[in-house]
Amino acid sequence: MSEEVPASLFERVVPLVDGPNIVAIVLLGSLARGEETPWSDLDVERWFTTATEMKEEWPRFIDGRLLMVSSRTVDDVWKELRSAERAIWAVPAYRTMRVLVDRRGDAAAIHAAAVAFDWEQLREDAAHSARLIVAKSAEYVFKIRAAVERQDESAALHAEGSLIGRCARAVAIGRGVLVRSENEYYRRVCETAGDAWTRAFRSSFGLEDGDAFSQARAACRLYTETVLALEDLLDADTRVITARALAIAPR
Repeated sequence: MSEEVPASLFERVVPLVDGPNIVAIVLLGSLARGEETPWSDLDVERWFTTATEMKEEWPRFIDGRLLMVSSRTVDDVWKELRSAERAIWAVPAYRTMRVLVDRRGDAAAIHAAAVAFDWEQLREDAAHSARLIVAKSAEYVFKIRAAVERQDESAALHAEGSLIGRCARAVAIGRGVLVRSENEYYRRVCETAGDAWTRAFRSSFGLEDGDAFSQARAACRLYTETVLALEDLLDADTRVITARALAIAPR
């Protein structure tokens, strides 16, 4: 634990966020991992038994740090470990969480399940989710084609931004990239997807120069690389959709 963040700070958090029907309070993120910076927020989850008991808390500052509080049911937390789309974030988070309150042992059980987690149990769900994302993302290739033809910069940027996020998510889920921090998300996906994907990714964000339409075309190349990176997961129906999208993608 960093000397700059005394344990008493976490003790002060509990009465601020505690209340009736809360069975556990946990700290997530960089402060839980001992990797905080002066700008790290206090990312707190509190777990309820039922959704009807939950209420959201407004952000506030405590000792200069932003306190962000999320509320969820214990059942929802378990579901995160059973869904490929959510497990890529949940498993690392619950492996490294700092337990502040655990009235029934739910946090201890979730932590043990996260530590023992095996991606193999979600491989089929991951493949299905990745296929679905890739198929649905074809919509944005068509939107980009229309925007480029109309020279509509706003439409191109909107479609490009949507497509980038979907391509990254498809690779992360399809390949089981467990993400410890939002800060490392894109880096981990780039490392997993390879050089060609990374070059298209950087260009789609304008990191290799170019105007909005160059970025939009790069996003279409990113889609192409995503299809190639996940080729072994795609079924016949998905390939029909991706083939059409790739054929009309602006170059």
